[in-house]
Amino acid sequence: MSVPSTFLKVTATGNDFIIFLDLENRFSPTEREVSGLCDRHFGIGADGLIRIGTTELDDFFMDYFNSDGSSAQMCGNGVRATAAALKHFGKTDDDSSILVDTRAGLKVVQRQHDVEHVGFSLFDANNFQKKIDVFRVNMGKWSADDGAKFEVRAGQFNYSARFVDMGNEHLVVEVPLQAELDKLDLSMPPLVSSDDSEFAERVKTAGTNVEFYYFHNGKLKLRIWERGVGETLSCGTGVCATAISNYLDRGLLHARVEVKGGVLDVDVHPDFVSLQGSAQVVSEFEYF
Repeated sequence: MSVPSTFLKVTATGNDFIIFLDLENRFSPTEREVSGLCDRHFGIGADGLIRIGTTELDDFFMDYFNSDGSSAQMCGNGVRATAAALKHFGKTDDDSSILVDTRAGLKVVQRQHDVEHVGFSLFDANNFQKKIDVFRVNMGKWSADDGAKFEVRAGQFNYSARFVDMGNEHLVVEVPLQAELDKLDLSMPPLVSSDDSEFAERVKTAGTNVEFYYFHNGKLKLRIWERGVGETLSCGTGVCATAISNYLDRGLLHARVEVKGGVLDVDVHPDFVSLQGSAQVVSEFEYF
């Protein structure tokens, strides 16, 4: 196998990852290996796999793969999960910034604090409390284009969408009613149609993530279709893209975004965007 036998399972607001450390860059996971490991019935099960390698400058490199085995430019939740894994392996100090290189550029991660997490243990009928790390990531530059026209169909509903570039492609849709958001059928990929602009061609070639959100009382409720994964509990770059679209429409620099896996905070600036949320190591195990 071109992967090791020991892995971590790490979750970041419900986005779960299989992660292994490869600081000597010895391993190169194949598409088949990644999809097999990420299979929730015949493998370990995860939204994606992360190989933590190193660059020529000795920065940590997040080598990220979707659950279908395809590689991706960037994953915001994956960056936080990578930081949590590096902390677990003793590769970073609690108060130091962590530099994580990605296919979409270098990201700076800062551990913020611990939060008390109350959950349900499979091994104990009583609730348990556990400390979870919260990380803030400078996600870097963003751009949006209102010139390209996109139409998105999800089940019986049709929408106009805004293209947002987070180093990977996103189409963001505002849904007028929460009941409509709840009803959306995301069991199949949303259908995307577009004009002939440069951005439309890029989406046609590379595919796209699609975010559907409802805005109410200053908060955003979000559902996400992630390319190569399907509907997912959370997507860091998707959360950022949604906050950016909301900023462009309403001028709100801060957004609290509720996804199925939890709550994240986003701060939008003209030249960068930051994402804050939890990440925790769930287990360390060997795969046979």
